Amino acid sequence: MYSTPHATVGLAITSTTLLTTQDMTLTYSIGIPLAVVSHYMMDYLRESNLKENTLLYDIIPYILYTILGYLSGYFWLFFFSGIAGNLLDVIDKKLYFAIVYSKYRHTSIMKKLLKYKLFQWASKPSLFFHRQKTGINFSLNQTKASAIISLIITIFFTIILSKTNPNLF
Repeated sequence: MYSTPHATVGLAITSTTLLTTQDMTLTYSIGIPLAVVSHYMMDYLRESNLKENTLLYDIIPYILYTILGYLSGYFWLFFFSGIAGNLLDVIDKKLYFAIVYSKYRHTSIMKKLLKYKLFQWASKPSLFFHRQKTGINFSLNQTKASAIISLIITIFFTIILSKTNPNLF
């Protein structure tokens, strides 16, 4: 699954925890670990490769997710929920360097970086947390729809959280 659906599920978990407990400390101590675990479960939904649509269906929705976090008055909740929801990808893909390397490995900069052991290690994803053998395979349209639905859910939680924030407006 791409980053926006993972972030949105993490946000749904932490927001629900906040609305239930009305305590930010409990939200971070209960909701964030659950958001990390949700990533593993979400990876049973196997997305199709967006290829040239990655900007439109993954990067732009994640930027909008971040803006909505700011508008809600709960930026840090959105921020940490997004990180927690995507943490297993960040670990397995070595801070996403492995993805960047795979696209630009033939450039002179990458060849220079690979002289260093750290970059040699980071150029190969570990996939330790991504060993699911079965799952539900999404078509390209379903993968695109998951980004749009994630944004709609994020807007829903933005509205709910902004109404509970006494410091807003």
